Amino acid sequence: MAWMLPGTEPEFLKDVSRFVRLSVMGRYGLLYGGSAYPSGVIASQSFLAQASVSFADYGVGESPAPRWELELALTRDSGLFASPNGGGVGRSFGAIALRFPYGTLETWNDFVGGSDSGPTYGFSIMLNVLRLYPLFADM
Repeated sequence: MAWMLPGTEPEFLKDVSRFVRLSVMGRYGLLYGGSAYPSGVIASQSFLAQASVSFADYGVGESPAPRWELELALTRDSGLFASPNGGGVGRSFGAIALRFPYGTLETWNDFVGGSDSGPTYGFSIMLNVLRLYPLFADM
């Protein structure tokens, strides 16, 4: 990581990377119409790009996974459906996720980019029942 921040002390980078992680992801694909949606309403290609920053105590070396993690993400999607000029109808999304020992709480919305014009809010709760079971087994 020192090549990204020349002149930065390695010890400082080690300390920061214990608590902050950066992530990027990209996807590209060609799209084809079918029986549900003909080619005229589907964009000819699709891309998605996402960048996120996560905060947790990741420890050092072979430490176990953190007990909690907070992630903030921005996503840009070119869209599945075609606009009148044939390009994709793109959208940008923001997301916040909280991961804890028994599951994940996540929410997302297209407020990023000013395209929030309707019910495009998402919310997800996932519980890991196998991790919760021991808590109730003793009752």
